[in-house]
Amino acid sequence: LLSFVHLNAYKHRVMTADTGSAKFVPPPWVTKPKLENCGLKVLKEGKQIHIIHKIASEAFILFGRNASMSHIKLDHPSISRRHSLLGHGSSGNIYAMDLGSSHGTFVNGERLPKNHRQVLRDGNIIKFGASTREYVVVLDLDQDHAHGHEQALHRTAQQNNERKRKMSQVGGDANSNGDAVVVVPCKRAKIDKVSCRHILVKHAESRRPKSWKSDSITRSKADAMRMVDEFRTQIGQAEDCSVRFVEIATKESDCNSYKRGGDLGAFGRGRMQKAFENAAFA
Repeated sequence: LLSFVHLNAYKHRVMTADTGSAKFVPPPWVTKPKLENCGLKVLKEGKQIHIIHKIASEAFILFGRNASMSHIKLDHPSISRRHSLLGHGSSGNIYAMDLGSSHGTFVNGERLPKNHRQVLRDGNIIKFGASTREYVVVLDLDQDHAHGHEQALHRTAQQNNERKRKMSQVGGDANSNGDAVVVVPCKRAKIDKVSCRHILVKHAESRRPKSWKSDSITRSKADAMRMVDEFRTQIGQAEDCSVRFVEIATKESDCNSYKRGGDLGAFGRGRMQKAFENAAFA
């Protein structure tokens, strides 16, 4: 049995003693806001329907489908229970971070890597999952942002037109809301290969209980799992989790990929053990 850690697998949570519910623990870079008059203008079909002021008074806010796990509840079916975070950094910037959602968080049409923060600029457009609602970043609500919002809406129109064009090229269409409806065969969307890093911790019951570090690994499975949990904690608390991941993999992984910081390169289905493959292609 292999025990492994994947960079995107760590969870920001602890268990509360009184209710047993998941209490969110923010990333270590989150701090009190310096942008005291920022907000998000919510657009539906290009029209403003709401302004979210809460981000100006909180160190961070959570977006998700589960109201008990989020500050801002999003009802679209593509939204994860706890989907994304917006938080303030010590530099005075505000950041967006996807919390491992299934359908992604997007800034100006670009999907964010999971669990990596992205600095937000005035006029940036945030979208969650497949929802068509747009959240326009406003760093100072007192300022006249008409021009900036006009540009944002223009970019949105360009993105919608480009999406329609691409759909028409591959046999797609758009519904009455302007959402793309893909009609290409499912096999075209199949992921053939993925690339990822891992940290392998072997134990005495492993199929080959030896590695580049030791000719005979005697630690128990329970000890190996404790090591995995400790590595996961260190990665989750690091300011740059990707850098910390590579550092740990280079020093501690029992796989020969330690030379590359745990990088396994690109691989297809059927090349790895099933549990690892399922996590990698999820």
